[in-house]
Amino acid sequence: MGYLWKYALRNLARQRTRTALTVLAVALGVGLVMVGGTFLDGIGEDMIAQFARTTGHVRLRHPDYEKESRFNPLEFNIQGYRALREKLVALPDARVKAVLPRLTFRAMVQYTDESTIVPADKVEDESKLTDEQIFGRKVLEFAPGLGVDPALEQSYDRLDQKLIDGRYFSGQDVHEVLIGKELARRLGVKPGHELQLVSYRKGVSDTGVKVAGIFDSGNRYQNRLCYLPIGVAEDLLDLKDETTELLVFTDSYKASPALFQAIQKAGLASNLEAKQWDQIGIFKTIVRVFAFIMALIMGAIITVAAVGLLNTMLMTVLERQREIGLLLALGIARRRVVTAFMSEALLIAIIGCVVGLAGGLLGSWYFVEVGISVPPDATKNFIIAMPNTIKGVLTWSSVAWSVGTGFSIAILGALWPSFRASGVQPLDAMRRG
Repeated sequence: MGYLWKYALRNLARQRTRTALTVLAVALGVGLVMVGGTFLDGIGEDMIAQFARTTGHVRLRHPDYEKESRFNPLEFNIQGYRALREKLVALPDARVKAVLPRLTFRAMVQYTDESTIVPADKVEDESKLTDEQIFGRKVLEFAPGLGVDPALEQSYDRLDQKLIDGRYFSGQDVHEVLIGKELARRLGVKPGHELQLVSYRKGVSDTGVKVAGIFDSGNRYQNRLCYLPIGVAEDLLDLKDETTELLVFTDSYKASPALFQAIQKAGLASNLEAKQWDQIGIFKTIVRVFAFIMALIMGAIITVAAVGLLNTMLMTVLERQREIGLLLALGIARRRVVTAFMSEALLIAIIGCVVGLAGGLLGSWYFVEVGISVPPDATKNFIIAMPNTIKGVLTWSSVAWSVGTGFSIAILGALWPSFRASGVQPLDAMRRG
């Protein structure tokens, strides 16, 4: 068998151009699959991670809240949530990292534009002034409100990283608000302006707040939100120690099943609705559809790489039928002829996979470290906020798929034509060559 390997090596060295092109085809196939897998895994990871930050790894709610959730009801809350938070954080073996309270409500946001007020020393006839010139121009907008724990929200929702003007909350119970850029545009406000929040529960109530910062989440709906400390929201709504939901986080969204089981086992959700992030409303459907689409795209990438590689390997073997006929005429067994060509294919597959692996790792590194910038307009209508830069995630599965695909197709691409060519008569093979 040693002479067959020598023959294979000599052929590879003799036909350098053909060898280089074949190795390049294998390398491109491996690199394409690896980079494609890294990019698609990155998109999936970004989307799922954002889902989980929005919903928590496990979400707790009042069992009747979901039926009326579109109205943001305030009668179906989790009562005594602060004590429940402490119990959740203390759960043994659950590795609870944080429990975020979120109090959802609707409010009327009022801003008084005092720039329209005419100074008293410039008034000649007060009866001719309009209300706007006397009291200022009133701007009203209805907006979704969200009472949050500023410190925890900063770590998980990363709201501070989305600020485009102003600053983050200065404390836990300060009368400050962070508003989305769409709401800020409609109101015509900037950081430092005073707003009046008006809500209705058992009666009309209101509170004054100062705009601390303006954020851009990349999503049109979320850019109409106003965030305020949950203590301020409780006072506004006359709710004491009540919240709409608790979002429980562990090390990773992948550990959600274990966290869910621990909460159920401890009986902390006996009177509540507990759901994992991938069981929540439309997210469940979106995740499944997204996984199917990503599988189709990955399948298309593998198919394109496989067809190109298979075509190259077929041509490499079939164009050498004269050589095969000569080997058969010299009395070399057909089995050994096939072995010789498969030895060449094996060497090409190994070299191509190594080169493709290096190129794929380099291309994947670019996606992992730099990523691709997405125009804000492309994601502003998504149901959740998506990052403007999508980065890849390099996994062992991407590496295995790329190398396995390149190696397998290189071998299979040489196997069938080798058997076919070695099955013809020597004289016929030499004539075809």
